Amino acid sequence: MFSKEHILTHLERSGSSLLHVRVPLVILALDGHQGTIKLQSFGEMIQPHVARIASLEIKDTDPAWKSNALSVFSGLGAFSSLEKFDYRSFLYEADVAEKEEFQFNCEPKRICLQDIGIRTFRSIYSARVISLKITGCQERELTDLRDVLVMMPSLQTLEISDFKISEPSLEENLDLGITIPSVPLPHLHTLSLSHIPRTFLKGILDALQTPNLTSVTIVFLEPDGLRGYNMLVPWTKPQLRHGMSEVALLPFISGNPQLQRLNLCNCFITPDMWTAAFEQLDKLKHLRIASSDVSSEALQSLLPSSKTPMALPSLTDLTLDNEALDEDSNLELSFIEALITERWTLYQQQQVDGGNGQTQVQALKSVVLRGWNASRAPGKADLDSVKAYVQYLHFEPVRAMSEDGEATDGEWESQSEGSWTSGDQAVVDRVKQ
Repeated sequence: MFSKEHILTHLERSGSSLLHVRVPLVILALDGHQGTIKLQSFGEMIQPHVARIASLEIKDTDPAWKSNALSVFSGLGAFSSLEKFDYRSFLYEADVAEKEEFQFNCEPKRICLQDIGIRTFRSIYSARVISLKITGCQERELTDLRDVLVMMPSLQTLEISDFKISEPSLEENLDLGITIPSVPLPHLHTLSLSHIPRTFLKGILDALQTPNLTSVTIVFLEPDGLRGYNMLVPWTKPQLRHGMSEVALLPFISGNPQLQRLNLCNCFITPDMWTAAFEQLDKLKHLRIASSDVSSEALQSLLPSSKTPMALPSLTDLTLDNEALDEDSNLELSFIEALITERWTLYQQQQVDGGNGQTQVQALKSVVLRGWNASRAPGKADLDSVKAYVQYLHFEPVRAMSEDGEATDGEWESQSEGSWTSGDQAVVDRVKQ
């Protein structure tokens, strides 16, 4: 509730402390014309204190209120202490890319934008920005995103979700792929890309130059969902999806062998391509594969072999979520058991031998298996047989299935401690863990 007296009292009592300002335009919009007056009054009250604002969060559900709010705040002067700028619109005009650009006198370090064109805030992008999170943004073409990213060369964290193009070229419509000039981000260490049409995803991954990147999350947009962006993309069954992810993923992995954490969701590539990807990542410690087509053959390179070097020698944490999307999947617990015990045995042997100049192999410390078909559920004795080889073992079979084979409530039945929030958002949320 808007209370002028309470706001003035808080501003007076706060002295010279930094301020965290939240403006819920949703509430003000309910008051109609009076809401506009209150917004202007609020701007007048905080203007003398604008240099103390460290965090500014604005939420709206009406494009008209967006213009009103941005006009008010852009006229307040210099936000010299602003560290975080967060603007979220919950009723975005999806068919129109933003045309307005508002001039804000500030250089925040962290920026979060939702359902608003990224060009709207060009004035606040600078080399000072270390974190950028954009969700549901729509631009005319992919180069608009590139033009913004090059303005923030100090980025350490980049998260992009549900990115759309309003005026795709013929090549984009035909799903032939696009290229944009390179985007050097030498300080980037965390990257999250989710629900982006693969044409645009490939363009982004090909352009990024990230020599210090260590953590990557990619939630591929499933081909069924692509039709919402591009009506020319046909629906394809899961078994026909091979090749759709690899053209975007493999070149990127080859260019970033320093990765230590990789989270993949909706990734459908052939076993050979999984092997090719794993062979590039000698420093990878954490691997999470969710809702993807992964088999024993795809993970075979992770086992010790006398013929070829073992892939992912630094791997300590393995999570396989909801792998049983396809009834033909042959990934069994017996293979996981061999993976755990054989890597543990090799690790112990190297500890005794001192390595002998070989690549040091790490034993798996944490293994999490979620959403597996209940018909393959191991017994307690099977789980107990491998618990001695890992510090943490977690298994959750699917609890309930609907007629179409999907989980009815998105939850799992667990035979061990712990909780889980299902869905692709969980993949994004866990990247910082």
